[in-house]
Amino acid sequence: MAGLIGVWRAIGRAIGVRHSADTVDSSISHTNEGHRYGKLLPALQTGGTCLWAFFRSIGQRMEQARLRRAEVWLEATQNEATVRKERRAKRRALSLLMRLLNLEQRQEFREYRHFHVIGAGSGDRYRIRMEMIANIDVLDENGKTKHRLCVHSAGEVPLYDVMASQLLHLQDPVAEKRLLQQANVVPALTEVRSYSRATMLA
Repeated sequence: MAGLIGVWRAIGRAIGVRHSADTVDSSISHTNEGHRYGKLLPALQTGGTCLWAFFRSIGQRMEQARLRRAEVWLEATQNEATVRKERRAKRRALSLLMRLLNLEQRQEFREYRHFHVIGAGSGDRYRIRMEMIANIDVLDENGKTKHRLCVHSAGEVPLYDVMASQLLHLQDPVAEKRLLQQANVVPALTEVRSYSRATMLA
């Protein structure tokens, strides 16, 4: 019992309950001790409530961190799936374009990342380059670029699908005329870019 009383007194001193030195006596009755240390109960209850709130706050923070990690993982997984989907679409588009090209155009495209086509209606010579903007060169008799045409499909279409569509339009007289009417004419001021195979399939 004396040991328990010492513990209670230590707790009382920690939370601000005063004790007189002359009360440390084994002859103190259980009633008096119970009355004195009964004053500690509200403080202990308050301390317990604060402690419970503290651990609850920690638990909430841990749960929030777990949810955030799950969100980051899900976002990374979705981004990776999107990248894989885009690469598959690009490979399918490239495969289609290569099937549409004849042997000479295919070899030229592999080596220079562009190919030439003769307009079905105009007889003009065009060079379709692997570019997103103004990628159709209109050539003169000496093979020099007179000007460029900018025409693309609406929406996010793979570049190789755009090039395949341009090829098919220029090989049809009616479609060529419509393409020339809709295309924006751009001065031939920039140089033709070169691409590696890694760039083509990236």
